[in-house]
Amino acid sequence: MWAAAIACAASVAAPAGGAAPAAPTASSTGPAIVDREQNRNLTPVVVSPQYLVWESAGGEESSLIPSLRQLDLRTSRIRILVRGVVPHFGLASTTGWVVYAVGRGSTLVAARHDGSGRTTLSRQLVAPIAARGEKVAWADQDATRQRVYVRDMSSGTRWLAADLPRCVGGRCYRIDAVGLADQGVVFVRGAIGPQPSFIVRRGFSDAKATRLAVPNDPQPDLAPSSVGALYYAFGRGWYRWDFGRPDTRLTRFLGARQTPVLLNEGDDWFVRVDAQCKGGLQRFRGTGGAATVGSAVRVLALAGMPADDCADLLNLQLSGDRLVTTWSLHGKSGDPDEQEFTGVIVSQPYRT
Repeated sequence: MWAAAIACAASVAAPAGGAAPAAPTASSTGPAIVDREQNRNLTPVVVSPQYLVWESAGGEESSLIPSLRQLDLRTSRIRILVRGVVPHFGLASTTGWVVYAVGRGSTLVAARHDGSGRTTLSRQLVAPIAARGEKVAWADQDATRQRVYVRDMSSGTRWLAADLPRCVGGRCYRIDAVGLADQGVVFVRGAIGPQPSFIVRRGFSDAKATRLAVPNDPQPDLAPSSVGALYYAFGRGWYRWDFGRPDTRLTRFLGARQTPVLLNEGDDWFVRVDAQCKGGLQRFRGTGGAATVGSAVRVLALAGMPADDCADLLNLQLSGDRLVTTWSLHGKSGDPDEQEFTGVIVSQPYRT
């Protein structure tokens, strides 16, 4: 399905207001560009069994309205599903549904892949959403309470994973991030003040949530992980708190300098390479060394751009035997925030 969709994407007319998808520049068995757009960041990108979905938005100073776009892997058609989305609140795609934020970001909406059946999931969204398989998780809050929900989009059932006060004894908290693992949901309660922050988790079969204090860090970073909570404690390194284990473990990515870990799936760790002008993606497996699975040089060649141009990795999505990445390509000279750039989505085979 992937090979046919990529091979045919270039023949599809561009949706209104967007550039035509680029012709793949590699064979269907190798890396290929699925879409490219001028002066638009194509992120986040998510994959479900029959669709590739992404949000297309201009740069920070752009007046372009962000839109939600979808590639049907069966028909190779790219279409705009909705305009006015809010990319930094995340995106989810399940077998039957797309979930996204609109307005100023506080409204979370689900719609079927054909655009029908639009329904509002939350009007008080406060953090980027998370998704895994058919499940979507989010956090909302009112004047006094914070709640974390998990919804199974295939059945429509909603589970209240946590219901907490915003302030306890004069100490107040934010919900900064939410994550979904195979066995449960995790989230960050960031401290507003000198008190410790908390990592909170609850397994799908657990009677209640459990929490872990993170002192001296008002906003611990949370990265997606299939096995539990993967968080960065300021100045110390990345820790994992797996479901089924009461204790935390320091990962191989330690130290005061934060390694840009993007994703942990089982024994695979995906880390962004932040080399000047030439970004990339490395995979670490278990205790083994790094393997390059995405490089600026390759992406620039696929896009037909000069080899001395720059390529910055924005986002990745792993789906079965496919790895999908999004990049921003721009010239080497001048301020990247003030020059023309090209957003691209690259799909490539991924062998475990």
